[in-house]
Amino acid sequence: MADQNPLGIRKLPPWGRRGWGMILILLLFAGVLRGWRLSEPANLLGDELYYVAASRTYLLNVHDLNEEHPPLGKILIAAGIRLGQACESLSVEQLPSYGYIRLSSLLSGLGIVFFTFALAYRVSLGSLETAELAAFFVASDFLSIIFSRLAMLDCMLSLWWLIGAYFGWLCLESIQNKGRYSWGLAAISAVAFSLAFATKWNGFVGGLVVYIFVVALSKGEAGKIDRKAQAKKAALLFCLFFVIFSSLYMMSYLPQLFREGFTADTVLRILHYPIQTWPGRNGENYMHPMSSPFWAWPIGLYPYIANITVEPDGTSCYLIYCGSIIFWWPGFYFVLKKFFISWQPKDLAGLFVTSMWLGNWLFWIPFSSGGYIYYMLVGIPFMAIIMADAVQDLYVQKSYKLLCTYLFAISVALSLYYPILAYIPISKSMFNFLLPDWVSDLLAFIKVMIL
Repeated sequence: MADQNPLGIRKLPPWGRRGWGMILILLLFAGVLRGWRLSEPANLLGDELYYVAASRTYLLNVHDLNEEHPPLGKILIAAGIRLGQACESLSVEQLPSYGYIRLSSLLSGLGIVFFTFALAYRVSLGSLETAELAAFFVASDFLSIIFSRLAMLDCMLSLWWLIGAYFGWLCLESIQNKGRYSWGLAAISAVAFSLAFATKWNGFVGGLVVYIFVVALSKGEAGKIDRKAQAKKAALLFCLFFVIFSSLYMMSYLPQLFREGFTADTVLRILHYPIQTWPGRNGENYMHPMSSPFWAWPIGLYPYIANITVEPDGTSCYLIYCGSIIFWWPGFYFVLKKFFISWQPKDLAGLFVTSMWLGNWLFWIPFSSGGYIYYMLVGIPFMAIIMADAVQDLYVQKSYKLLCTYLFAISVALSLYYPILAYIPISKSMFNFLLPDWVSDLLAFIKVMIL
């Protein structure tokens, strides 16, 4: 009789009408938050200046001067620009409406909400409540909304990373249920992380986490640990990941290879790009007004706020890089708590999800010049899953007042701060109400206590 479950994936109840209905509602909710006024303001914000200029080089078939990042994300931004040019009957030299320029980030942001729901459903063994809460936390998170509205690479990186984690978890399920992993699932996970790697170089970290988990769980026949067989499987899996990563990474440079020729010099120059970037991002001479130490990111100690436009009536639009502390502060606590308590008894799902979050965060420790708070964007879906599990516990414990109070606080915070997230002009008095001086004083006090 044929194997009814050749991949070994755990059998879970289907989402059903409720599951599909809720994910559609959450996607609509996230789409409105991210898509409304997507073309506003009608000028490039922050690092959009660099990425849009770099993306246009792929339309004009000239050299991309933004060598510190791989091409894939910029190519996807260029696809949105080209679509806008076609829809608005513009030449390849002209910029379309800014909604088209930011389209790739918007779609990536919605994809993140969907795959957060999907991964949360699987690691929670089919809990729709946990999946719904996790997707809601991502949909309503400040930083997630902001970067779904910017033509930058980070939303695309986060989506590929999350897809890789989803199929990596399915691969771990196959080990749990059949005693061996599915090469097909491992390959799909590797493809997703390769696309993350071709968007930003730190995309390989997620693939490394999945590789370590798969190798650590692999056993010999009859579930017994066979070190020799384990080492052989680890070597073969490494070869699979290496071939997929290197192939897709080099394919992302096909525009450059076609333009400059498939020569050894061109290939060596491409391979040298990440090496030449490291010293520039890891020295005392690297300074940026948005940079901050890695340890400060999870608690938002160094938010970046800039006044980007001043309207004739005296109102202003603001650009802010920060997450919702109502979500981030307890989320950070529960991620660390879950990681430490998942070892005994072994909670594979908890270890996997928290390791994905920690891998993305701790990767930046060697960078002495710091980085940016938005590097935490990749970890938001995993923190949302852990936070959803913690909030779900409140329901199980019948702490309904605390549960409702927390969800109400999340909703109120989103309602109050959304004008800033969507670049809606607000008065100076409104800005001071939303971000009063005591907030800066509190953050300064916390910095002093930590340092």
